[in-house]
Amino acid sequence: MHEQVRCHDAKELFDALLPDLSDEGAAQRYVYRGLGNADYSLLPSALRSLDVLDIESVIGEEIDVFSDFVRALNRSGYSIPGYERLDQVQQELRRLESAYFPRDLGRWPRPEHLDIWAIGQHHGLPTRLLDWSFSPLVAMYFAAASAVRQESKVEDMAVWRLDRTALDDDSHV
Repeated sequence: MHEQVRCHDAKELFDALLPDLSDEGAAQRYVYRGLGNADYSLLPSALRSLDVLDIESVIGEEIDVFSDFVRALNRSGYSIPGYERLDQVQQELRRLESAYFPRDLGRWPRPEHLDIWAIGQHHGLPTRLLDWSFSPLVAMYFAAASAVRQESKVEDMAVWRLDRTALDDDSHV
């Protein structure tokens, strides 16, 4: 269930979201995502080009792309805090491909690799991650910046507000 609040100008948007900044409970309760076009769905980059969502194909492609990314990080000497040797991650990925895929789809992506996925997303790697912020101002900035970069005129931007307390215990933000 969601509620749509339409704002016709920046003042209305600020008025709708800024009370969250002064409410200490809201700072922990809500996360925000800004989109440069209100017609965009909350679909991560790795899934946007798919006509049909075939999870086995998605995971197979993700493992390939992620393995290539980790190999490139390793070759370039890029270091990631908590990972002394990225070649260990590569070995684990090879084991994962042979041992778990496609039998145990629930183990992908591995939670211990989320920081590498986040770095990859920052560098343009298509992922299932969506960027959220605890600040409505950050979400407003990204919505406006994205709208300005678009070639065609945007009628409406969007700022999504997700109530983290509404998620069940098995979900993660």
